[in-house]
Amino acid sequence: MTDRGLYGRAGNAWSTRLGGDHFHPGGEAATAALLTAARGFGFGAVPFVLDVGCGAGGPARTLARRLGTDVVGVDVGGELLRRAHAAARADELWLRCGFVRATVMSLPFADASVPALWSVGALVHAEVAAALTEVARVAAPGALFALADWVCAEDMTDEDRENVAQLEYRLVPPVAYQAALERAGFAVLLAEPEPPPEPLATVPRDAHAWPTQFLLRFGPRALHAELTRSRAWASLVQRERVAHWRFIARRR
Repeated sequence: MTDRGLYGRAGNAWSTRLGGDHFHPGGEAATAALLTAARGFGFGAVPFVLDVGCGAGGPARTLARRLGTDVVGVDVGGELLRRAHAAARADELWLRCGFVRATVMSLPFADASVPALWSVGALVHAEVAAALTEVARVAAPGALFALADWVCAEDMTDEDRENVAQLEYRLVPPVAYQAALERAGFAVLLAEPEPPPEPLATVPRDAHAWPTQFLLRFGPRALHAELTRSRAWASLVQRERVAHWRFIARRR
């Protein structure tokens, strides 16, 4: 994630209105559901968890509270990391949650040094196979990796691809995502679609007031960009061209 476009200051403000600081369809409830699934495989009994593409730190704080373990989040978005630090302090989790500016393509950890890994909606901003290879590099043998990410249909049309391009995603079908995990050195233990949140969030919750507030703060160009992205995304989700899947994998 970067400080421009979808996850720049304007994009962050818009996305927060959609899903809070979890950037996960379904918000904290979806994060908790992924954690519950991962704990069924033994996730969490480790000195620390690495959250790859941590964003504003919502999942990291949930992990720290529920597991009682330390969490290190990495993201390239400076604005997101500032929010993550502030939220951890506000929740009195600053001793449990640390955040580092780094890219998923060059994680600041030694080979085979990370005991557990987590990621939500982040790796599709990079080339998925390459990102998973880097994640596998730092994962210790036997480390569990819990992740949820966007995937696309096998038969995407040109219109679908144009909509995805507006969202700065590099989507692959779930079969290809699972294959990329296996090639990177993970054994996939679980691969399934997440249930869609109800109702589907495609516009800010305070839809009548928020666009005007957003316009005054960020200007007409930013408002047009976010409305265009929201409409493109709504089209993709409603036509079931994209879906959010969760995976649990173990480093071989």
